Amino acid sequence: MIHLKNLGIGFKSTTLLSGVNLQIKDEESFVLLGPSGHGKSILLKVIAGIMPPTEGQVIIAGHDMAGLTELEKHEIMFNMGMLFQKNALFDSMTVGENIAFPLMEVRGLNEKQADTIVDRYLEAVGILEAKALYPDEISGGMQKRLGIARALSLTPKIVLYDDPTAGLDPITSRKIITLIKDMKSQQKSTLVTITNNMNRAFEMADRLGVVIDGELIVTGSVEQTKNHPDKRVQQFINGQLKGPLTRDFND
Repeated sequence: MIHLKNLGIGFKSTTLLSGVNLQIKDEESFVLLGPSGHGKSILLKVIAGIMPPTEGQVIIAGHDMAGLTELEKHEIMFNMGMLFQKNALFDSMTVGENIAFPLMEVRGLNEKQADTIVDRYLEAVGILEAKALYPDEISGGMQKRLGIARALSLTPKIVLYDDPTAGLDPITSRKIITLIKDMKSQQKSTLVTITNNMNRAFEMADRLGVVIDGELIVTGSVEQTKNHPDKRVQQFINGQLKGPLTRDFND
């Protein structure tokens, strides 16, 4: 479903990531780990088509993104959903309107058609009672649920989650991961998720990778990751990474 070939990402004369090779199968759940500032979120944006790589190929469902027309790229991107780290909700729209907007703008549905889907997804994520409220009137956990509902409402084949449990308490965090897994099962989607919560990462991953020191180390299954021979991987997953954890890039 997703194939990155010899991918490089950089800014001006500085390289952030190089030699990234990754294949993610249809319906697989792949989790990205790594220190802040090493490029996880930027890699996710490259997969989503928001940012272009400086070198290499991004192949989505067999299509090389670099060789497509803008219209063809948009068709591919319409089959992706993304939950941004800070949710990226429309503050001036109600909870229901946040989901209805892309349904009408992207899918061309009328208000009645969109409203039926809005109710279905708000009920699925357990916040139907908040439909008429605004984002600043609901809790952080409910905002995450809204972001998930909006990302999934277009029934994408690929869903990208940028730290879906950031800032949430452990109980809410577990509920969000359970919700993501349940929705994945229902929609048979392919997931790429960023998280540095090791418990949540191991709970949801089929395979994992660590972004560190300018490279992506594909560490394999949960068990393979726990026993990976690279010292940096072991130091990171055990919270013992030495040296500075940030670089001069936005992650």
